[in-house]
Amino acid sequence: MEESAVPQAVMQQFQTMRGTYQQLASKIQELDAEKSEHDVVIRALAPLDKSRKCFRLIGGVMVERNVGEVLPAVTSNRDNVRLKPQRFVFFRLWLLAQNPNRRR
Repeated sequence: MEESAVPQAVMQQFQTMRGTYQQLASKIQELDAEKSEHDVVIRALAPLDKSRKCFRLIGGVMVERNVGEVLPAVTSNRDNVRLKPQRFVFFRLWLLAQNPNRRR
C-alpha cells in the first residue's frame, strides 16, 4: 500500500503543477494579446495632432478626450501589461520558495 501511495502522490503533484502551468500560460497569452491591442492603438494615435478629439473606453464608459491625453495613458497601460507576465513568474517562484513542500 505504501508503494502505490508514492506514485499516486507524485502523479497528484504533477497534475497540480500542470494545471498551474496551463493557467499561467493562458494568462500570459491573454496579456500578450492585450499588449498587441495597445500597440495598434499607439501606432494609430502617434502621428495624429495632439489636440485631435478621440474616444477612450474607461471602466465600460466611453469618454471623449484628445490624443494628447490618451496617448500617454495608453502607452503607460501597455508598459504595465508588458511587465505582468514577468511578475506572474516571479510571484510563482516566490510562492514555491515560501512553501518548499509544494515542490515535492
